[in-house]
Amino acid sequence: MDRRYRPPAAFAATSAVLHVAALLLSGFAANPGPSVVGALIWTALAYGLFNGSRATAYLAFLVALAGISVALSIAMGAISTPVQWTWAAIVVADAFVAVTLFMLLWRPRPA
Repeated sequence: MDRRYRPPAAFAATSAVLHVAALLLSGFAANPGPSVVGALIWTALAYGLFNGSRATAYLAFLVALAGISVALSIAMGAISTPVQWTWAAIVVADAFVAVTLFMLLWRPRPA
């Protein structure tokens, strides 16, 4: 396992847990799709990152960018309910995944 992938893997696992929390806090409300799909995708990506897969890292970077957009659209409006706060936390976790992977994947090579 490549230790460099641990921080983004931890953020991906955090995002998966937050997706489950959003599902539970909403009481399996009207549209559980984004929570279920997000939790499954982030769980698989976290597993791949913990195993040090560079291909998974590129995929996770793209998923993080898309996840930020989706979670932000769900959390928009007055952030006053626990579900909306959870989606805002998902935005932050996905942003951390994207930033750490960007720094890891596109770091300049030493001369």
